[in-house]
Amino acid sequence: MSNISASDSRSAVLACISAQFTLYFDGRFWVGVLEHHERHRGGDVVGQVITVRAARHVFGGEPSDVELYDFLLARGDELIDRAAASPPVPASRSAGSSSAPRPNPKRAAR
Repeated sequence: MSNISASDSRSAVLACISAQFTLYFDGRFWVGVLEHHERHRGGDVVGQVITVRAARHVFGGEPSDVELYDFLLARGDELIDRAAASPPVPASRSAGSSSAPRPNPKRAAR
């Protein structure tokens, strides 16, 4: 049995990849951001390391649903490639969460 340290994330096993596309108005332009989340097993104390890579595209004016769909079909691969080429950043935990796993509510009730 071998242990993998957090610094040796290259040897961690890739467990899950997910992506999220967000469109928002920054006050002047409409911007689309693709977030590429990777979860690796065997990294930190909890057993998983989550990294995020991102790429953005500035649309300018507000795109319609059809324009957004056409953009993702025509240039979605390019956006995914740009996100995959960007440096990984460790995902931060939300303010309400902690690094300790949550207790089982049934066990806590006993």
